[in-house]
Amino acid sequence: MKDNYLLQIAICDDNIPTCALVEDILLKCKKTMTLNLHIDVFYSGTALIEYLDAGNVYDLIFLDIEMDSVNGIEAGKHIRSSLEDHSTEIVYISGSNSYDRQLFAVQPLDFIPKPVKEDAVINVLTIALKRKGRLGNVFQYQKEGAIFKIPIEKILYFESKGRKVEITTTTDVDEFYGTLKSIAERVPKQQFVQINRYMIINYQHATRITSDEVTLSNGKSYSIGRSKKEELVSFMLDNQGEV
Repeated sequence: MKDNYLLQIAICDDNIPTCALVEDILLKCKKTMTLNLHIDVFYSGTALIEYLDAGNVYDLIFLDIEMDSVNGIEAGKHIRSSLEDHSTEIVYISGSNSYDRQLFAVQPLDFIPKPVKEDAVINVLTIALKRKGRLGNVFQYQKEGAIFKIPIEKILYFESKGRKVEITTTTDVDEFYGTLKSIAERVPKQQFVQINRYMIINYQHATRITSDEVTLSNGKSYSIGRSKKEELVSFMLDNQGEV
């Protein structure tokens, strides 16, 4: 069962393998995040513009800069100026980073360098969903054919239990099929951090942190894994003043 909200996405790149890679990553997100996505692929800026000129719109466009005929900059300016569309999120993809001033006029959501990495695509998709009001305030998971939505601020931690993940909130405990890796991709990275092999905590609920353990707002303490200590310290430095 999916979120009823349909996110319309376009991928425009004259490099077929790049289009396929971005599409595969988005389809993976569609499954793991139970999203309702519709994805169209265009292999030229001209084809994309013709489709948009016919009255079609997208929520998010992954747009290559270096294309023949109509390049990504020109396509972006057409979207913003000719079509007067300032709500479609544009994410540029390029093997060069020398387009800063030209990109400014298009006001893109983000820039993804080539070769495209999975975490970069997931990150911009997450940001786009948040800006559309579809992600960030709640965490949703699927269980027994139903979707459950939990306010982010109420989540204390996620704990791996074999093939399932146990979610503990300020008021309840539940479990669903999943992995900590997939959870980490779906929760705000500035708020959640993995402290050991089995647990991801909500940093907002951390009341005391020592070199060996973290105490959460439920009064219970949880050990910090050796391999996660450096990661936790780095996370804390990036979030000074949050606890």
